[in-house]
Amino acid sequence: MFVSKKAALCTSQTALCTIISPNVCCYVIISKKHWRRPMHRLACQITAYSANRNWIDNDERAICCYAFERRLLLMVFLLVQVLIYAPTGKLTEAFIYITVALSFRRRIGGIHANSAWLCQVISTASVLTSVFVLGPLVVKLPPKAIYACDALLILSMFLIKPFYPVQVHFSQHDIEGNIRRKNVLVILLIIAQALTAKWLGMLFITYSLLGLFFVIFTVLIGKICEREG
Repeated sequence: MFVSKKAALCTSQTALCTIISPNVCCYVIISKKHWRRPMHRLACQITAYSANRNWIDNDERAICCYAFERRLLLMVFLLVQVLIYAPTGKLTEAFIYITVALSFRRRIGGIHANSAWLCQVISTASVLTSVFVLGPLVVKLPPKAIYACDALLILSMFLIKPFYPVQVHFSQHDIEGNIRRKNVLVILLIIAQALTAKWLGMLFITYSLLGLFFVIFTVLIGKICEREG
């Protein structure tokens, strides 16, 4: 995830408030637990190396450390997916699902795991389930049924309101901007589904609709948990 230049530090001694692209403001708690995380230590080392060479300003070190850690975790996740799906010949299916899920989740959020590594496990499990279980089942459905499910999920994505964790603070302008970007993504997805139908058949539609389903599901679960909590 990219870090915005519009980052700001909180006055609290225990929390770093950063604004993260796309204009997402979230709290990063600085505690001893962070230093026990291998990725956090590596991110701090990269940050120190960059700061020593004046590639980043000293007052941006904490923000950059957080950004590096997020990037490292994403790289680990993607590497694991390649190692899983390249030998099985399912890399295309996984790529479609992950691309759609990540693109929309950036815009409308969804429930988050309590730790980065738990997020890795849950995300990997969702891809495994979609590629090896749900995908093969959906492909066996009549094309009209697949198109109907896809249309329903696309309509739901147009209508659904974002859900962001309590640590995230948006202005109304930011929320409206994310909704507009989300709707643009939906239109681009429809175009991509139409253009790839000739070469990939139902493959792209199947795994892109599963990606949409995952994002909508996480948003709904987040809203339910918020209502009951």
